[in-house]
Amino acid sequence: MAPTKALVNDLYERLVAYLGIKHPGTIARYTGDRHEYSRAEGAFCVVVTPEALDSLQLRHPERLHSVRSVVVDEIHFTDEELRHLDKWVRSHTVDRYGPVRAVGQQLVLEIAFEGLQRSTRHKSGIAMRFPRISRIRWDKPAAEADVIETLEAMLPA
Repeated sequence: MAPTKALVNDLYERLVAYLGIKHPGTIARYTGDRHEYSRAEGAFCVVVTPEALDSLQLRHPERLHSVRSVVVDEIHFTDEELRHLDKWVRSHTVDRYGPVRAVGQQLVLEIAFEGLQRSTRHKSGIAMRFPRISRIRWDKPAAEADVIETLEAMLPA
């Protein structure tokens, strides 16, 4: 399961290439735009968004009878972790821009992403493709976090 249709498509292409799949339907995509998973027979892997999986479970649960495991490509936090993070952000807010809050450089978040590119739209000059919080590092001091120069070094020439 991937968080967006674009990631579903990317993951699908990588899996097909990596596994050398030659038989159509062995790996299938199921998103709002693609309904390749119409029958359970033959497909051992379905790459899906959370919304599409929910729809599939509600509308066509019989299509999932052969599914034995699900790989989730998203990070979820417990309600307690989200409340703790929300409380931290609210108590460390130094500025507000509409619904956006700026906080001091005190908390380390590990950010996963699919790629980087230069951007004139972002203050940092860098845009991440599909960024997502992979871990909150309560244990890591901010002085040990990576800096923007690390990302700049990762940009294609």
